[in-house]
Amino acid sequence: MIGHHVAGIQSNHIISTVKHFALNNQESGRHLLDARIDEAGARMSDLLAFQFAIERSDAGSVMCAYNRVNGTYACENHWLLTQVLRDDWGFRGYVLSDWGAVHSTEQSAKAGLDQDSGFPFDAQPYFGAPLRQAVAQGRVTGHRLNEMAHRILRAMFDNGVVDHPVTPQETEIDFAAHAEVTRTAAEQGAVLLRNEGRLLPLSADLRRIAVIGGHADVGVLSGGGSSQTYPRGGNAVPGLEPRTWPGPIVYYPPRRCARSRRRCRARR
Repeated sequence: MIGHHVAGIQSNHIISTVKHFALNNQESGRHLLDARIDEAGARMSDLLAFQFAIERSDAGSVMCAYNRVNGTYACENHWLLTQVLRDDWGFRGYVLSDWGAVHSTEQSAKAGLDQDSGFPFDAQPYFGAPLRQAVAQGRVTGHRLNEMAHRILRAMFDNGVVDHPVTPQETEIDFAAHAEVTRTAAEQGAVLLRNEGRLLPLSADLRRIAVIGGHADVGVLSGGGSSQTYPRGGNAVPGLEPRTWPGPIVYYPPRRCARSRRRCRARR
């Protein structure tokens, strides 16, 4: 599914990024996690999913993760970024880092990292002045620097980014129409749960189900990070902190509650 998704994105002359490479399976302590797994186990689990996605899409870029893999940070892990991704799978695009996932200059460059993304989140701009110095001192070769630039430019030309640049939106965005498309997609993708064989302990004459949790009476907790979006009309639970990055905490009003929060509270 992801392979076809990526191919669809790139058909619009946009580079799509497959992430987070790899074994990034824990949100809490993701900068501290060290995923310990043998090579065969990794190739039959998380890496296999990435392999499918990349082979079916010819993705322009791959983003390395925050965590360590067998003791080495993903963004400076030669086994992941070079041996598996390029030597074994033949990946031709470029590798960029997650925001704040780079911890070195020389080791990252030699391992296969091509772009230090979101460098203000790193301890220092490792691919700025430190990389320039590393090349000048011969610790990173000029060939490797040219290779990094070549991979990025190749992906841009290969996906039509240069020949078909994105143009600014000339008209106002029709938010209502976009919301209708999103709602329709969500409805068509929903799966109705049927209590066949009375698997769930629910009686046939059940009329009410309690929904328990923080602010469950007024909203649904959204995602976060770079994918955070804000509901029309604002946060269903205003005043929560933090309100800015790397937060914020946002609750979406349920569809039936968007028109009347009073009615929702009355049904608690």
